[in-house]
Amino acid sequence: MKNKSVDDDEKPTQHSFSIAEFLKHIDRADYKYYNDMTEKERKEFTPYTVLRWVSSLDDSLQVTYPSSKVESVFGKWKSGGKEALTELVTELKSSGTNVSSVTKYCHSDYDWRIKFAVQSKDDAQKLISSMVEFGVSGSEIVSLVDTEVVKYQLIMLNDMVNDGFWDMKEHPELVYQLMCSVHDMIGGQEMPRNWLNFSKNFKKANNELFELIKSSQPDTISTQMNEDEYKIVLLQYDKKTFETFLDNNGFQDNEKKSMMKLFKEECKKYGKEIK
Repeated sequence: MKNKSVDDDEKPTQHSFSIAEFLKHIDRADYKYYNDMTEKERKEFTPYTVLRWVSSLDDSLQVTYPSSKVESVFGKWKSGGKEALTELVTELKSSGTNVSSVTKYCHSDYDWRIKFAVQSKDDAQKLISSMVEFGVSGSEIVSLVDTEVVKYQLIMLNDMVNDGFWDMKEHPELVYQLMCSVHDMIGGQEMPRNWLNFSKNFKKANNELFELIKSSQPDTISTQMNEDEYKIVLLQYDKKTFETFLDNNGFQDNEKKSMMKLFKEECKKYGKEIK
């Protein structure tokens, strides 16, 4: 039985579903999948956004417990237990134990577990010690992805996909094939990932420029676009390509001047100087 988290309905359904499908085929190095996609699906495949998801492998450790043991102390998951465990995670983090999240999931038929994501073995041991103090035992430490795999994946993505990415942006099938090649070399199997936050809180983004960039994306991307994804798309442009983008969107010379100034200021905020 496929693992299913009870938090799945908290993810952005339409957007995460299409992205998840792309990721599965890339992970399995399914080179033929692009040709099997519908025209609508191809339009939704924006390489720079998918690349960010591809590189978000979850290399954390998972400390799992039988859910019955945890819920006997903290309460049933849907009846206050989740909130109690979230408070525990906050307390552990404030005391220096790097616990990222807590989730209930179905490990196999009739085997529900609660897992805590931690960043190191030391954090795992601190968590286990804390749970023992609550009378909760039976932990199992699981490594989702070997850290060496993550390292090599990022190196190969950079060498094969990131370098010259802008020149390939008009050739999404090529980008897809290259991402498949990377995953072919690291095993060709589905990989766990950190689901990306789709918060609408923008710390730096200029609203006018954000709306313009968002309008250039497919609906499945634009409706859920966050600041990180906006930054990825924005920084792909240089002076010449952004001027072309403005021309293609019908901007007149006087409008282009103010938008170019805004573009340069926005890029500078994210660490890129545009001359």
